Amino acid sequence: MITRTTYKTRQEWLHARNDTPVIGSSDVGTIMGLNPYMTPYQYWRVKKMETLETAAEEDNDSMIRGRFKEDAIARMFEQATGEKIVKRSEQIEVYRNDKYPSYMQAAPDREVFAAGRSTRYILECKDTKMHLPELTPETVPMLWYTQVMYQMGIMERDAAYIAAEEGGKRLVYALFDFDRSKFDYIVEYCRDWFERYILGDEIPPVETGQDVILAWPVSEAAPREADSEIRDTIAWVRTQRSKVAAMQAEITKAEERVKAYFMQYDTITYDGRKRPWLTWALTQAGFEGIKGGQPGHICQVRKGEHDAAIIIQITQL
Repeated sequence: MITRTTYKTRQEWLHARNDTPVIGSSDVGTIMGLNPYMTPYQYWRVKKMETLETAAEEDNDSMIRGRFKEDAIARMFEQATGEKIVKRSEQIEVYRNDKYPSYMQAAPDREVFAAGRSTRYILECKDTKMHLPELTPETVPMLWYTQVMYQMGIMERDAAYIAAEEGGKRLVYALFDFDRSKFDYIVEYCRDWFERYILGDEIPPVETGQDVILAWPVSEAAPREADSEIRDTIAWVRTQRSKVAAMQAEITKAEERVKAYFMQYDTITYDGRKRPWLTWALTQAGFEGIKGGQPGHICQVRKGEHDAAIIIQITQL
């Protein structure tokens, strides 16, 4: 059986969540190591040390703007698709399913309804700076994909929309179908992790330098012997760095050949088109005095002492 609890305010929801640790849909990707901004170890520290007071303190300006942005994206999605949103932005609706542990719950951003469908779809709103030409199971960030897959499974929904505003310029959205095998894997992984590290007494492994600083803020004046795995890792890093350095050297040579082709000209055209294909310009940081200057200034400066600041801008045709 699926149960739904509606909280009228965020503070009311925080009070309820603070009583018992839970896995929300936004936690899933972090637990699975898919969050580029927080490791599983850092998430564990937050959950173990989190209180209602600290959660309230973290409700900063950025988070408040995020909720306003979420509402705007939902309205843009509604206008673009004709779908009907059936959840108010002030409410937080939490779903639980008695087929799964009580600490597993889902609170979608919105739900949408359209005539002819027997069930509501989920809508997850995202504000991102990433370039997203399209959203598919292969191209969507896995942090988002696992989130909606978890929501669909807990709520027993057939599909979920992800709508993302890309760089404040355009809205992209796509409908994702429920995948039982992927959901089962998410549930098994998260349940094992949560019961070991949150409900249990184990400590998750550290994975990054920031994890190490949090776990051991003061180092011991003693060495640690490298095992075979870390020796192999160091060897791999050295090999890859050598390849990158060699590739960068080739790229630099090629860029210099392009610069030499300019001669006295400030642009290069292509295939008889009038629109410039290549433009020789200055980086703003490299030469502050050229900001707002004319093309003639660039021609005068590019052969002088500020040459290191010059970049080649390529226009997409």
